[in-house]
Amino acid sequence: MKNLLLIILSLLLFFLFTNCSSTKLVAPKCLSKSEKNIIVRWGELNKINSSDVYYELGTDCKIYLYVENNNSVAKKQYIGQISAEKYCQLISKSKENILKAQALNVPSDISDYYEFVNDNMGIRFRAVWNPEFANKGNQDFKDLYNLFQESVKEAK
Repeated sequence: MKNLLLIILSLLLFFLFTNCSSTKLVAPKCLSKSEKNIIVRWGELNKINSSDVYYELGTDCKIYLYVENNNSVAKKQYIGQISAEKYCQLISKSKENILKAQALNVPSDISDYYEFVNDNMGIRFRAVWNPEFANKGNQDFKDLYNLFQESVKEAK
């Protein structure tokens, strides 16, 4: 009887540990099936020193920092993960801004940018603006950029 209980307990523990270690990555609930591979990038392009420093956020809610100099291969650094709720807020605001602006391309020697990619739906949107100036055309994306920058600070 003791051996039977020991075997059952061992099996339960085995299944508990193997199931927990093989959990699937689940995208936030605010996304439809066609939005499961959204990638958002935001950062700074510097034509003067040929650099591109940007963050990337995927549907796994993880944020990475990329640094690319003189067209070199970008160095990738893990920053942290934000909550699914925060992710959904950022994506909702992103969609709202994209629908409102539809195009923004005002490059300068040093430009900020925001990029939204959903290859499942054939969507590639990129807004580029001069961070030194604020106007009606770029203000929404400057605000969105700042929301994403705040999310970097919140990432754990």
